[in-house]
Amino acid sequence: MSSLPDSEANFVWLPLGDRASELADLCRARGLLVRPFAGEGVRITVGDPDLRAVLAEVLTAWE
Repeated sequence: MSSLPDSEANFVWLPLGDRASELADLCRARGLLVRPFAGEGVRITVGDPDLRAVLAEVLTAWE
């Protein structure tokens, strides 16, 4: 059995369905690099460690 490689992913996936564009707009306004997929979800890339706190703030405030 082979071992799995360490993840090198630098993004999170949020399966938000029809609300994907709504969250994507809020994230972009705060300087987060996002990629919405209409009707499916949002891929959020957090390359800068300082932006992790911004992402947490956006997600906490978002309903």
